[in-house]
Amino acid sequence: MDQGTIVADGRPEEVFGLIETLASAQVRMPQVAELACSLERRGTLSLSPYPVTLERYMTLLSALRRAGFDALDDQPDVPYFGVDLWLVERASGSFYHDVVLQPESAAGLHGEIAGAIRTQLREALRPVVA
Repeated sequence: MDQGTIVADGRPEEVFGLIETLASAQVRMPQVAELACSLERRGTLSLSPYPVTLERYMTLLSALRRAGFDALDDQPDVPYFGVDLWLVERASGSFYHDVVLQPESAAGLHGEIAGAIRTQLREALRPVVA
């Protein structure tokens, strides 16, 4: 709103994409959104949306629950150099848990998590280029 007039309406990712409109209404984006936009302008980050349907989300959540993700430790015997590693995080309110795994060698419960992410959250996987 700007002086009682609605200047933008929509989902957060749509509204925060209207940088000039927000600036003219003297509305600042959250700091994390400002950082992300700055990184995208420099070509360091791509903010292309990755739509996840409710069905895919529920399938992923079920796989995480079956694997006991919230109590699972990091994958054992993971080399911390020379291989790709994933840091899988889940947060809700004050709850936070993460697991480190090496997707190519993950077996058992860690393999189930890697497989579920590959199929249900594939848009979130992006190569890191050094």
